[in-house]
Amino acid sequence: MVPVIRALQTMLSDGTKSFPIYLGYLAADQLKSVAEVPSFNPNSGNADIARNVLNPPIKNWQRPVIPEKWQAIRDKFSQPGELMPNPVLLAVADVAHVHVRQQILNGQATEVFEISVNVPAAQGSKPLWILDGQHRVEGVSQSTNSSNPIPLVLLHGEASQAYSPAQFAKVFAEVTTYATPLHELHEHWLQYAFKLGAYQDAAGGTSTSEWKAMTTVAMLCEHQNVGPSHVTNPFYDKVQFNPDPTKLLAAAGGGFSYTSLGLKEIVLGQYFSRPGSSLGPAVVADQIALAVLALSRNVTTPTTDSAFFGDASHRQKYLMDAYLVGVLTYLLKHGVPTDWDSVLQALKFNASNWDVTGWVQSTGGNFGNVSRRVANKVFEDMFAKGALGVSSDIPSWLAGDGAELTLLASDPGRGGARRNRLETVLPINGTKPLNIGAARRLKLVGHSINVGNLRIVDESRPLGNEFNLSSLKRGVILPQAPGSLRLLVGAEYYGGSRSQLKINITWS
Repeated sequence: MVPVIRALQTMLSDGTKSFPIYLGYLAADQLKSVAEVPSFNPNSGNADIARNVLNPPIKNWQRPVIPEKWQAIRDKFSQPGELMPNPVLLAVADVAHVHVRQQILNGQATEVFEISVNVPAAQGSKPLWILDGQHRVEGVSQSTNSSNPIPLVLLHGEASQAYSPAQFAKVFAEVTTYATPLHELHEHWLQYAFKLGAYQDAAGGTSTSEWKAMTTVAMLCEHQNVGPSHVTNPFYDKVQFNPDPTKLLAAAGGGFSYTSLGLKEIVLGQYFSRPGSSLGPAVVADQIALAVLALSRNVTTPTTDSAFFGDASHRQKYLMDAYLVGVLTYLLKHGVPTDWDSVLQALKFNASNWDVTGWVQSTGGNFGNVSRRVANKVFEDMFAKGALGVSSDIPSWLAGDGAELTLLASDPGRGGARRNRLETVLPINGTKPLNIGAARRLKLVGHSINVGNLRIVDESRPLGNEFNLSSLKRGVILPQAPGSLRLLVGAEYYGGSRSQLKINITWS
């Protein structure tokens, strides 16, 4: 027997056009026979989901059914005295199997519409989608009261009044916000697939930076091979699209584990949101994979001890992130390199000790904020230059080797910053004298990029504000000559490394 939904019809408007909506009911067991959830399999691989969202129309976009939820509903509504008055939200997925006609009684049309829904053949797709209420449908249909009607709302229109799959996805995303929110990974790739929210086209139909960034990440996960030589992609099926925590996988050794959202934010922030980002997502995806493969060839530190590929006690998430920041910066400034090995060897990756456990104290809490900032600045700067630019290697530079600050002394009067200028660069370690002569205006004009945090105090008044970091950045006027001042400078670097400098300043 073909299930028939009896319903009333009204219209909804989105401000530009109107769409029919039906309010009716159908027995739970019959509804189960014609309605399904377009959900992804909970065991779906990351590459399967990435492939799905890259190839519209997307087929499986809802979350999987949760057995514990529908079983609890089944048990509850198998008990005497229990009713299910809450409506479920449905949409027509296959209009060819859904037929609407207005009920005729005694030759007169009534306000009731009869919607017949063909039961699909075995293993065939069902013609209705459940947008909200999948656990209610499953639970009540499996209960001892499966013939009880379930109230429903059906979204269905034909021709000019037809709904789009993107509208169904948007409705689903919105109703779940007020019920059980979607996992953020699911929410973002769902919005991406249907070009909703931040992923919808910009004016003129051009793709947004957000959309390009997520496309890059999906391609990075879905492509099995990369580059002109079709080498194996280390990120294949490894970037997490499936919210299941077990799907967060390391791409190389023990490192480069990324969620699709986390990696998208790096690609967006360091490439597609910046002026000059002319490469397409497919090229950027390939280059990220090729750069990580080159890193694995050029890091000579034993794999398990490496900050990039090592075990839990050795790997450094902030350095992995910073490496990708560097790679994307290189692509932005220089385009695609002839080969990444040459780029890395120019930066002495192959001659550096990437076991940083001997000097990293911590990257948690405030140390983490400083470490992330330092690592990103250092890698961005060096990849932009394409050269090391310091006498040491990158790990030593991150630890504070070669750190320095620059002080400018000048006349205190109007225009004094342009007269009797004395600019001094001081390494941030030990004790250093600084005679500034008659110049009494003192200003901190900068420090090396490996400094993540700087603290400056007057040794005689450590709690005073007259000569602290903020004051010195603005510039301070020293007392009348002759005079002297001892500043204590404390610097913090990656991983909680620190150094201290004492500056004995005199003027006359």
